[in-house]
Amino acid sequence: MNNIASFTAAAAARDGDYNAKTAEQALLAAIMRDNDGWSLASQHCGPDDFLDAFHGRMFAAMGDIIAAGKPVNALSVYFAMAADPALDDEERRHYCVELATLPVGRHPSMIVDYAVAIRKYAHERKLRAMAEDLLQNPAAHTVADMAAALNSIMTSSAGSRAPRALADLSIAAIEQAEIAYKAGGDMIGVPTGLIELDRILGGLAKSDLCIIGGRPAMGKTVLAVNIAVNAARHGLATAMFSLEMSGEQLAMRFLAGETGVTTDTMRRGKVGEVGFEMLAKSASESRGLPLFIEDRPALTVSEIRAEALNIKRRHGLDLIVIDYLGLVRPDKQRESRVVDITEVSAGLKSIAKLLDVPVVCLAQLNRGLEQREDKKPLLSDLRDSGAIEQDADQVVFVYREEYYLRQSEPSDTAKKTAWETKLGAVAGLADLIVAKNRHGRTGEAKVRFNADRQRFENLQQGW
Repeated sequence: MNNIASFTAAAAARDGDYNAKTAEQALLAAIMRDNDGWSLASQHCGPDDFLDAFHGRMFAAMGDIIAAGKPVNALSVYFAMAADPALDDEERRHYCVELATLPVGRHPSMIVDYAVAIRKYAHERKLRAMAEDLLQNPAAHTVADMAAALNSIMTSSAGSRAPRALADLSIAAIEQAEIAYKAGGDMIGVPTGLIELDRILGGLAKSDLCIIGGRPAMGKTVLAVNIAVNAARHGLATAMFSLEMSGEQLAMRFLAGETGVTTDTMRRGKVGEVGFEMLAKSASESRGLPLFIEDRPALTVSEIRAEALNIKRRHGLDLIVIDYLGLVRPDKQRESRVVDITEVSAGLKSIAKLLDVPVVCLAQLNRGLEQREDKKPLLSDLRDSGAIEQDADQVVFVYREEYYLRQSEPSDTAKKTAWETKLGAVAGLADLIVAKNRHGRTGEAKVRFNADRQRFENLQQGW
């Protein structure tokens, strides 16, 4: 194999092959600079897609290095490829160093572009070979043979795992049932901390996408923070992507829930000495919680995936929380908002499956709900796309009747008495409506909403 300088200058190479090798080098170099790029690239191409077989083996070796929990760099790749016959020791050392110093972009979107290009060139080569074979041996192939071969090329999934036998999957299912049995029959996933909700859901299961929907002021973000903090208290590494609120605002809500010092008091600077002592103590106690907050706005699906992979590599990862779906950008924006949301929804579900963790994502509901007499949310109220309902494994709506009653205070004295009675019955309460549950039953969980402390609580006990 020639080194990079000589082979990028090879005028004899065909344009397609030249571009394929360039994309392959760029991808390998980018992964050396950002190891999270391997998991991202492997969703779009596999070792067999590389034109240069040595590059394909190097890509596979990088995956093995990452799986072993080691960094991918010139040195680790050099040793991993020691037994490869393509290069001698000196050539291999020079090539690894050249790749590591190649000036390429390592942004997640660029890594995806490299991987997609590699896959595209692989498809083109296979189609070209199929066409040449047909021209040379037309009598050896039926139309059905060619259709099957073409379908295989166009639908093959790069980097996917091999199909698993039913017997193996059955054993895995029995193991999950055993876990649930040992947990008392209720909890098999990440606990939300809300007893009634966990009884319905059985916790948040791995690889599931759970959508939490609600109109503004219902408390969606409060619930998301509650779930994230509770998971972290159980020692479960949690990544929260806050695309709407800053990390400081989320921390303020957390401190309010822990201390009773309201967020309004903190914002106005009226905390007082005792309050500051309580806040400082709570902040100190939170130091060991494995909760990591990313508050950059307008992240793409690929950027969320890359950052989640980075957190998983460094700290482990058990739960992802995203606030909120409408602010996540697709990797490639289209003209239609519905198409954008459809791609984002599918992308978040793929992250849950790739990382094998539950993904909780908040979603807004349509304004049309406000025009109905009964304002309890329905699945049809999910905003912008029916794909959200389709991709989600669970859909939970946050509904507080108290909010709407306070907006409809009657002026008539006779009616006001009945209104006050009804308001008193629902004050401080909220319904968490499980409208979809792919793995079990639906239903409503009644909880307490503590507005001052910015948290949802069990009716039977405090948070």
